[in-house]
Amino acid sequence: MTRLGEKLFSKFKGVFNQDRGYLALFQEDGSLKPLFYDPSSGSVPLSKSILSRLFQTGESFLLEDALHQDSFREQESILALKIRSAVCVPLIYHQQIYGLIYLDRAIPGFYKQDDLEFLRSVSSILAPLIENARLWTELKRHYDNAIETLRETEARLIDMERQAAYVRLAQAMAHEIRNPLMVIGATARRMAKSETRGEQENRFQAILSSVERVEAVLREVDHFVNIPPPQKKLERIDLLIEQEIGTHRGEWAEKGFRPSFSVKTPQVLVPLDSGLFRKALSMVFQEILFSVLTDTEFPITVQNYGNEIEILFGTPEDEGRFCDPFDPGSVEKKPWTLGLFLSMAHKIVDDHGGQMLLDSKARGPFPMIVRLPRTMRA
Repeated sequence: MTRLGEKLFSKFKGVFNQDRGYLALFQEDGSLKPLFYDPSSGSVPLSKSILSRLFQTGESFLLEDALHQDSFREQESILALKIRSAVCVPLIYHQQIYGLIYLDRAIPGFYKQDDLEFLRSVSSILAPLIENARLWTELKRHYDNAIETLRETEARLIDMERQAAYVRLAQAMAHEIRNPLMVIGATARRMAKSETRGEQENRFQAILSSVERVEAVLREVDHFVNIPPPQKKLERIDLLIEQEIGTHRGEWAEKGFRPSFSVKTPQVLVPLDSGLFRKALSMVFQEILFSVLTDTEFPITVQNYGNEIEILFGTPEDEGRFCDPFDPGSVEKKPWTLGLFLSMAHKIVDDHGGQMLLDSKARGPFPMIVRLPRTMRA
């Protein structure tokens, strides 16, 4: 990497004529690990606003004159190093922002939009080179047959998951349809006896309500069977959650349910199929409507979990008790794991390469944890 950095910034010098340059990678905790400085003994100031912009939107950055922007002109590092213009672009590979290139000059207005576009093109070439070098180092630690073994294991797991999905579907259908059918049967038997006209109308209304519920369940079953594979791209997960909370706010208000949403990480870009992920959130929120007591405050939190992003529904007491609801010997026999809504949400999260985890000691499906990878998985 040192030789690559020397050659790269030597070429940059002839094109961008920078005073300082910086190549760095993001670590799991959000910090930057420098791979190359230009000059080697120097340092480069990067404001939190630049990093936040890179994390949240993946946008490149062009600074034409630091002293004319309020967010920069009072920063001591900017003044001390006499920075006036700068360009900064993210390193993106496989839908993950994992580093950046930064160049600056002491001349105002030196860099223009064309410079930014050219540096962005260079970064798109450099990103896979760095990632491939990292992957090659990892591969050397594996046996020669590791790739083939992983492929065979993956094929078996896919086949097992397909079979398990149909089993869970049958269980969910039986669970969801059994209750309304019991209501229909009991009501019909009562109507067979002599009743007044008003009583019969009430019975008919109960039957109609149960039939409508069965129809709604069957529509959800159709959706479950026909869930397509996710078409993922980088999405802001915090915005998707906020949008779905807004969709269900009316239902929750009637029940006195008060959700509170907080984001404890700047790294909110995740490769997702936004439509399918919102469908999974809708299923989880509908389960909340049935499972959580009235007049309740319910926290929903987004935070980091290693190289994954984690969504907490409720307040976990002990994360060591959490497990996949369909793992043998976990919580698969608890009645709430048979629900159609949770089965659909679990399927969508699993298709994204993520995990849905329930508390094995809880008396209901909440608290719940959903974890999603920040990178594309083959």
